[in-house]
Amino acid sequence: MKTKIRQLVNSIPIIKKAQKEKAFRKKFRVEIALLKNRHTTHCEVGSVIHFSINKAATQYVKSVLKKIADENDLTPVSIHEYAFFTKIPYLDSLSVEEMAEYQHLFKPQGHLYSVFGGMIDGIADMDSYKVILSVRDPRDILVSNYYSTTLSHPVPPPESDKRDEFLKVREWAKSIGIDEYVLSEMEKVRFVFERYKNSLVSRYNNVGVVKYENMVSNYESWLTDLASKAGLKISDQLHRELSTKFEQNRVKKENKFAHVRKGVAGDFKEKLQAETIDQLNAEFDEVLRYFGYVKENVGHLELAK
Repeated sequence: MKTKIRQLVNSIPIIKKAQKEKAFRKKFRVEIALLKNRHTTHCEVGSVIHFSINKAATQYVKSVLKKIADENDLTPVSIHEYAFFTKIPYLDSLSVEEMAEYQHLFKPQGHLYSVFGGMIDGIADMDSYKVILSVRDPRDILVSNYYSTTLSHPVPPPESDKRDEFLKVREWAKSIGIDEYVLSEMEKVRFVFERYKNSLVSRYNNVGVVKYENMVSNYESWLTDLASKAGLKISDQLHRELSTKFEQNRVKKENKFAHVRKGVAGDFKEKLQAETIDQLNAEFDEVLRYFGYVKENVGHLELAK
């Protein structure tokens, strides 16, 4: 009887709303506390800021960093994810002046800030952090973005101010083909890479670049490199667990509706027309070279040694 009464009470709309809000506050308690400048930590390990290019295994790398951070007593902070569900802005969209309002979020010790999808201007004392930048061949990013935008990416909830824009972009992407989509979006992706190049990688010596291609070709080496560049220790046990799980979960067959659709390097060569690849090669020529991707000829890629 008590169970039935509890189920009945929990089905009342106002109760369901209160439960949902409570769960949300619990999930983002650290982010909410930081926004109110009320979060503290006794961990003295240097903080890590994780930047990425969307579709460079962004969420996966975030999950790996969180596991490593846990072994080092760092507190994970997901400001970008919190913004997805709320009306606070994405920090990478702010000017230096606008960023001043959120400067207090960043603490040089005890935190893992993961993940941001674009460069944030105005973080004070950036060189006092360990910074990770995850990158991937921009041509593969554009292909992956197309399938994510049209099919697999979750829609922001009704209370988010990002929902209407997302749905509008999804309908637009569905109305055109993949080649037209990547050509329409290539300038935006190039801009993200160039901001990282000019405002992060070439400016600071504490930035560790990790590549998607290395992750899928030699995971164990990539994992060791990731922990080292983050300035964090990783136990042999966690290293084995992550390596084993990654190999077990490798995608065997493409699934266009899945978050991890294919998980390979050079997918653009199968999905795009030669003329499209030519245009992408020209658009990203400097970016490919700077981040260590060497073009041999149309539609072929060799990762720089």
